[in-house]
Amino acid sequence: MVGLLLFLSVGALFGGDAFLLFPEGWMGMTPELILQHSPFKNFLIPGLILFVVLGLMPVFVVWGLLKRKDCKLAQMVNIYPDMHWSWSCLLYTSPSPRDS
Repeated sequence: MVGLLLFLSVGALFGGDAFLLFPEGWMGMTPELILQHSPFKNFLIPGLILFVVLGLMPVFVVWGLLKRKDCKLAQMVNIYPDMHWSWSCLLYTSPSPRDS
C-alpha cells in the first residue's frame, strides 16, 4: 500500500505542478475543451486540489503509516477512533472499488 500511495503521489505532484505552472493549458488541453461544464475558468484551482489532496496527502499518510506519530488534526477527522489516524486517511486517499 505504501508503494501505491507513493506512486499516486508522484503522479499527482507532477500533474498538479503542471497545472499550477500552466493554468491556461498544456499539451493540447485547453480550459475551453476540458473545463467547459465546470465552475473553473482555468486549471489553477484543479491543479492546486490535485497537488495538495492527491499529491501531498498520500505522502503525509505514508509518513503516518511508517512512523506512527500522533497528529491531533488528523485524529479529528479519524472515523475509526480506536485505530491510528493514518488508516482513516488511507481510506480518504484511496479510490473506491466502484471507481475502477
